[in-house]
Amino acid sequence: MIHHKPGFTILGLMLLLIFTQLSCSSVRTKQPEFILYENKQWIRSEGYVGRIYFVRNYEDDVNTLLAINEFIFQLLERDSSKNVSTYSVSFYRESEKTNLEHLAINPRDFDRHSFDNDLRYIFKWRDGKFALLRRYEDGEVIYPPDDGSIELLDYKEESP
Repeated sequence: MIHHKPGFTILGLMLLLIFTQLSCSSVRTKQPEFILYENKQWIRSEGYVGRIYFVRNYEDDVNTLLAINEFIFQLLERDSSKNVSTYSVSFYRESEKTNLEHLAINPRDFDRHSFDNDLRYIFKWRDGKFALLRRYEDGEVIYPPDDGSIELLDYKEESP
């Protein structure tokens, strides 16, 4: 079961750090839309569920990150698959090659193009606890800056 308060508090703090890296100066004309990419080879294996979303109207700004944050909270509330040993949600910027129509015709472009050019965020939960956030740009991890991952300590509620 997902432990909402500790993970969301830590997730919120990490997102706040990313906010400082994003430009707030752009004026948004359209809100981000989230499109599930249901490529079966990436979705499910023993003890693992991964969701891949393309973000239409993606911009590197605080508004997009807030929309992703809100989307994740809603997803965790309704997704019955979240109670596996590893649950992952990845967000890719929708582009000329990273979109459902193009990948239906050219599925290998997901491996050849999308990861290096359009992957933006990966969020992971392990055994129901938030475990990792990575932010990507041009195929490189840009957050966290040191080792490319954040492994959070187990949260234990103190007894009264």
